[in-house]
Amino acid sequence: MGPLVVTLVLVTGACAAPGSDTADDAPPPVRTESPDFGGTNAPVDEIPDRITGYGDFSAFRYHEVDWIQVVRAIVECARDQGMPVEPIPPGDGISFDAVPLEQNELATKIVDACEAGLNLPTYEEPTRDQIARRYEDLLRLKACLEREGYEISDAPTLDSFVDGYGSTRDGSWNPYDDLLFTVPYREWLRLNVACPQQ
Repeated sequence: MGPLVVTLVLVTGACAAPGSDTADDAPPPVRTESPDFGGTNAPVDEIPDRITGYGDFSAFRYHEVDWIQVVRAIVECARDQGMPVEPIPPGDGISFDAVPLEQNELATKIVDACEAGLNLPTYEEPTRDQIARRYEDLLRLKACLEREGYEISDAPTLDSFVDGYGSTRDGSWNPYDDLLFTVPYREWLRLNVACPQQ
């Protein structure tokens, strides 16, 4: 069994654009033929840059994308190419734990090609209101983790979180940071189901 390699995906919003179906109501994507590159026996340089047929997010803005749906699509695509990757609860990350060590590089290239095939929108800086909503989500997450019996450090003020978002310690505050490297992996997975990160 290979070492755990994780790709984290930040969930920032819902996947429904105005007038469109929600992520749960949308029809399944139409499959295209898998590229003929030799599957799990292929050299890494034979993997195409894009594997398509698992969804198309080009009509969405960055903050409209449901990143859990993106992870599901990438996992399904990679599995169809023979890579036993798994979603990490609550579904916003990908585990390579079941991938044989000698295939980690190949699996990474396949996952990257699957992601590229989804036509994801480019990153957009969040608005002040979006950051404030993120802060409220983190306060709810803090309360949930405390109900689970964990002591979580005090939150920064809303203003310091918004003003420093992504660039200072206050602006990067996340209640889960207090638990990094202190809880066993299985407990981390359990907590992410009980108190899902948004």
